[in-house]
Amino acid sequence: MLNRKLQRGNVAPFMILATGGLLLASAYAIDLTRMTSNASQLKRATDAAALAIGRANADGDENVSQDPVGFATAYVRQNLGMDAQLLDNLGEVSVEEGRSADSNPTYRVTATSRHDPQVSGNASQDLTVHSTAELISKPLEVALAIDSSVNFASIISGPSPDAQMHIEATEHFLGLLFGKDSSGETREDKDNLRVAIIPFSNEVNLYDPDYSRNSQPRLKEWTTPDALITEDPIPALSTRGFYRQYGDLSNIMFPDRRARRQSFYRGDNYRDKTYDWIASPAQSKMRLTANMLYLNPEDNRPVVSERRMFSLSTVDADGADQTIMTDHTIPNAPLLPLEASRSKIEERVREIKGDWQIHPLPGLVWAGSTLSPNWRGNSGWGDSKYPLDFNADGSGPNRKAIVLLMNWNSGSAWRSEKETLRDYLDTCQSFSDNGIVFYAVVRNTTDINSPGGHYVTPADWLNPCTDGGKRLHVIEGQSSNTSGDLQAAFDSIANELKSQANRVLLIE
Repeated sequence: MLNRKLQRGNVAPFMILATGGLLLASAYAIDLTRMTSNASQLKRATDAAALAIGRANADGDENVSQDPVGFATAYVRQNLGMDAQLLDNLGEVSVEEGRSADSNPTYRVTATSRHDPQVSGNASQDLTVHSTAELISKPLEVALAIDSSVNFASIISGPSPDAQMHIEATEHFLGLLFGKDSSGETREDKDNLRVAIIPFSNEVNLYDPDYSRNSQPRLKEWTTPDALITEDPIPALSTRGFYRQYGDLSNIMFPDRRARRQSFYRGDNYRDKTYDWIASPAQSKMRLTANMLYLNPEDNRPVVSERRMFSLSTVDADGADQTIMTDHTIPNAPLLPLEASRSKIEERVREIKGDWQIHPLPGLVWAGSTLSPNWRGNSGWGDSKYPLDFNADGSGPNRKAIVLLMNWNSGSAWRSEKETLRDYLDTCQSFSDNGIVFYAVVRNTTDINSPGGHYVTPADWLNPCTDGGKRLHVIEGQSSNTSGDLQAAFDSIANELKSQANRVLLIE
């Protein structure tokens, strides 16, 4: 009996030890759970920061380029929520840039936080987690067709307010596409981006600045055999004795050559053009526009170096003096094929001066040609890599877009063309069929539902060409005289293009 009592008494210390062990284990479990929860929350925060850095770099956000660690730290803290302990104990945040196996940029965010056990009494320890995001940039080609008509006239003393506004809006758009570098300056180039500039008024200028006026290969390589001895649409050169004295239209004395202007079209004659933008000149030869007009607005300009148009005296078959003048329906600034250098693109934009009346279709057609892979290499623009292949079904990597900037003024619309609404719609449909997305920014000087002297009302093709107006930005009233709404339209387009061309994935 006594032994059993003694045995019961001996159990008490063991129960105390067991209970203490359970309490200690519980303390460890509580602290471990808390540490695991902290690590998970910290990992979610670094995930968010890594993705944000990837997206910001894709967008060219100067905040991340100037201070990547500060940018990442702000995102980590923001995503730690209301947990005061985690926020107080957050330590170093670092950012490391690298490359994936596919050579895509990667951004690794590492964060350390001190974990203080609350129950077990153990020493504090550091928690370190990291997240890595990969930026996958798809090639993006943008053809920017810019109104070069009298609506955007520049004067000899400097750009007019309209011209200056369109220059500033275009450069704003380019700045958004190229983004900022680590110093906060707009990038000079971007690996996945190429931009073409297509100034248009009544025509598009295909003069090649890489060659002198005396040697323009396109005059013969792009044209039919009789293109240089047949003026079209106005048969005035032969009657005025030009061919008898100067041979053909490649002669440097021809006013268009002196003014560095030349324009091409497809079709049997100027009045019955076709609008095939896909075929290269090697696949489908063209004719040369020689649309001599009977006036020269610059005849009285005193300084020859400032002249953009020229006159030539000839003698007709009857011995009478005649005059041949530059065709100013062709813009002074030539088309710039896809280009990587932002400074070269902006230089071409600043060459644009108002010339003649507005006629959008040639601008659209030649914008398409700058994106057609058939024009790759010596048979077209001379670049062995660009334009890249079409991505008709959207499954491939390449992205292509045409952006139209136009100041619609029906009073200055070109009215001698015979294109129909069907020509516009067919051209837009062919863009869509080949994976080219079309955007338009229109300053509504007069209502786009008003054709004026033009054969086709702009609204009738602008709306269907932009998916029912979803990609159409019309700036009306007083807003059309300020840059704010114009730049806001380009903000929207640039953001959409960048989202299509860049994808950020969390890879660890």
